[in-house]
Amino acid sequence: MKAFLKDRLNLLTYGSVAALLFFFVVFSATHGGFGAGLSSGSTRFYVETMGRSLAYIAVVAIDFAAIFLAFLAIVSNLKNFIGLFKGRRYVPTMLGGTSLKATCRNGAKTLWRAIVVVAPAIVLMIVMSLVLDGMNVVDKARLLDVRILGLEQSFLGGYGFTVFGSVHYPTWLARFIVWSFESMSGLLLVAAFIVAYVREEILRELVASFCFCMILMVPAWFLFPALSPQDRFVDNIYHLPETAMIAAAVSQYHPVAPIADFLTSVRAEKSGLADLPTSTLPSAHAAWAVLVGYYLFRARRWLGWIALPILIASTAGTVILAQHYVFDVPVGILIAAFAIFLVSTVAKKETENVIG
Repeated sequence: MKAFLKDRLNLLTYGSVAALLFFFVVFSATHGGFGAGLSSGSTRFYVETMGRSLAYIAVVAIDFAAIFLAFLAIVSNLKNFIGLFKGRRYVPTMLGGTSLKATCRNGAKTLWRAIVVVAPAIVLMIVMSLVLDGMNVVDKARLLDVRILGLEQSFLGGYGFTVFGSVHYPTWLARFIVWSFESMSGLLLVAAFIVAYVREEILRELVASFCFCMILMVPAWFLFPALSPQDRFVDNIYHLPETAMIAAAVSQYHPVAPIADFLTSVRAEKSGLADLPTSTLPSAHAAWAVLVGYYLFRARRWLGWIALPILIASTAGTVILAQHYVFDVPVGILIAAFAIFLVSTVAKKETENVIG
């Protein structure tokens, strides 16, 4: 126990979970008790969204796994197949000569250790969904959407979601953007298990960075509440007033079919919510993309390059799909970069103490 408490990464990871639990208790106590907001259905919405993300990733992972295993079987056992014709005994192997049994056993052990390490992040996500459930109720009376969009107009000369969302993207690209955006939370979990298998020693850093990221984001979402551009301006679910300039820009917003279909599906998914999500600034999608990219590159450079197009498409999709404002993206990236820097510094000191 003493060794656990002395480990700085453990303190950062579990301290983040404890801090969010404390925030949840304080927020609930000061805003109507523990049941406040739970009837809005937001918690169910967040859980279902993450579940769909995992399903999207699973389909692609299964396809790629089937192709990879077929390739692996052919390459690694080619000598065995040739040896059969010469009367030698067939020995099932994987690449590098490791037996299939040993590979499966080691993989199972790695998976279990990864689940244990990732557990705090899963707990934190559950608590965060409860926090956001209550915050959505309170925040709809203090929205800052118009001010945030006004900043976009001042700095960029237009509104990001109408400018970038109305581009006539090729159908395949639009579908890839939609898929990348919807798959981001699932990709984060998949990346964690890939890191665990390839370079298990940095998994704890990934989990610590994720937890610390979310601790920074939750207060930001409370201080700067805003609906997504789709909820606030495209559909204007709460029927709130908007300026003539914004209304004119939205009237010219005509996304290509895959994006329009995505917006329709999102509207249907949120149809049962009494209170819409108000957590746009900063963008969690942008922050998660930075975490996935950084730690996959650290694990194996080629893994990072494979994931990079998905991460770029997902980050761009936050604005293109009218789910975030332009300024949400750099703020999310900066928060992730700060979390990575802090965790890397802590991990380095921890390593120096062990060696010393």
